[in-house]
Amino acid sequence: MEDLLNKKPTRIILGVFIATPFTVAAIIFGLYGIVVGIAATAENHPIWFLLCLISISGLAGVLGAWRRLVKTTKELSDKEQNNIRTMLFFGLASTVALFLWSVYLKSSEGIATFIIILTLNAFFIYGTPKKL
Repeated sequence: MEDLLNKKPTRIILGVFIATPFTVAAIIFGLYGIVVGIAATAENHPIWFLLCLISISGLAGVLGAWRRLVKTTKELSDKEQNNIRTMLFFGLASTVALFLWSVYLKSSEGIATFIIILTLNAFFIYGTPKKL
């Protein structure tokens, strides 16, 4: 996986066809989540505040994926690689939470979407080595 993500054509294809649409969606839903979080704080509503935190962690995951696409692992320091993995794990946690929410709501479109995102998340995490 790491070697595949280190190839420039692969990174360009993933960035253009997969990361860009997911980034647009993440920004839209992330901003919406922040607004919901502000409203949740004003209304003292913990569930909506939790959804805000999930949105923000999703934005961290998208940022981590872009950071991974920009450079090969040979160009990244050990600290940068660990930071990217941490950001990707935040995205994974966000996606798992949204997947579970979709299961709870019995939304087959949401379930299918989040399974795809979980797969991509795992691909990026596995393709970014952990440095001690």
